[in-house]
Amino acid sequence: MDREHKREQGRNGNAVMTVAEATEPGGPLDRLLKETIIPNLERLARVQMAGDIAVVVHTTPCALGLQSLEALGWSGRRVFPLNRTRARRWLSPCDPVTARWVERRDPNELRMFIVWGSGTLLVNFRSGEGYSIEPGSLDADLPQAFGVDKDYLFGGRATVGET
Repeated sequence: MDREHKREQGRNGNAVMTVAEATEPGGPLDRLLKETIIPNLERLARVQMAGDIAVVVHTTPCALGLQSLEALGWSGRRVFPLNRTRARRWLSPCDPVTARWVERRDPNELRMFIVWGSGTLLVNFRSGEGYSIEPGSLDADLPQAFGVDKDYLFGGRATVGET
């Protein structure tokens, strides 16, 4: 395997994909788009027009995750709106990046909180620009948002204020 396709172990023991693997045809992000986002475009458009965040359930989580989804307002649908009040209560406390994302208001942007089993993604869509993952929201980026060394969050020592 060349360097670009080499898999590493993530902090939870799962293999970590390269960007090339994740975005290739038939890859996980391609499946997310084809299986969940495209079939729900009309519902996503309604959520955007209302100014809400779209919760997109690509794959359902474990029992504990299902309780969290229900707290967000899930009733079994793949896509449902999350209003500002609930988003502030349930998502903003997660981390500074998510809090900033929840507060942002842009009528030309669709914000999607993707639920993917036990994981989540913050995804943005802008017409003419396409899809993007919220900058700083991936696990590898979060230590910087908290102002701690990534080794602290991922198994090492704390060095608060340094990254």
